[in-house]
Amino acid sequence: FSRLLLTVTTSQMLALWFFSLLLCVWGEPVLKPWSDCFTMTQWQYMSLIRNDSSPTISYEKQISYMYYDFNNLRYRSDYHTVRGLGAVNATSIWINDTLYIIDYTQPSIQCQVIDMGFGMPTPDWFVDADFVEYIELLQGRDDQVIRTFHFSKESPDGPFHYFAVDASDQTPFRLSAPEMTETQHVVNNWYDYHPCTSLDDQLFDYYKDVCPDNTATIHHQEAREFVNSALGWMYHLALTMKSY
Repeated sequence: FSRLLLTVTTSQMLALWFFSLLLCVWGEPVLKPWSDCFTMTQWQYMSLIRNDSSPTISYEKQISYMYYDFNNLRYRSDYHTVRGLGAVNATSIWINDTLYIIDYTQPSIQCQVIDMGFGMPTPDWFVDADFVEYIELLQGRDDQVIRTFHFSKESPDGPFHYFAVDASDQTPFRLSAPEMTETQHVVNNWYDYHPCTSLDDQLFDYYKDVCPDNTATIHHQEAREFVNSALGWMYHLALTMKSY
């Protein structure tokens, strides 16, 4: 009888150990903040309803080259339209609480300086999001299927859905975001995420060369749609979640 009890007890312990191992492997991941400094390419898809009489959904596509430097409270995005209702070719530079929007679509470069009243989102804005699932998703540009984990975080305008690669470095993969204007939904696919220790000052000082008057002439609340088109989800995050 004692041998039988020992065998049962050993089997139960092995089963418990195996179950604990599975929990470690398949349990909920713990999100890490982004690097304080990184560069990244973004492919953004915006779902639009063309007008009240047509329910047809179209998708604008925009590519952005992002430079994030939280250590020095500055952010730059160079972005242009690939497919959409209107041509966009611009640079946004956000330093402390001032936003410089530089438009290249006019015969001469146009510069708008906006008082934001707050700074860029912090690199840990999503770490308290709720885990939803592990899911394999297609990485469109490189035509690869990537295993990711999916987290969701509520905002006043709807949930953000954040996806990162299921690996130790947790490379940002995708962000599905609500919108505040006529856009119904935005999906941002991310590529070429490269953490860094510093970025060239010239990237952020560029506005000095093209904005003759660096004084803010308008507050973000007076140009909400304009700022939203320049910053997208970054603006939404800073308004509703974590910014410095």
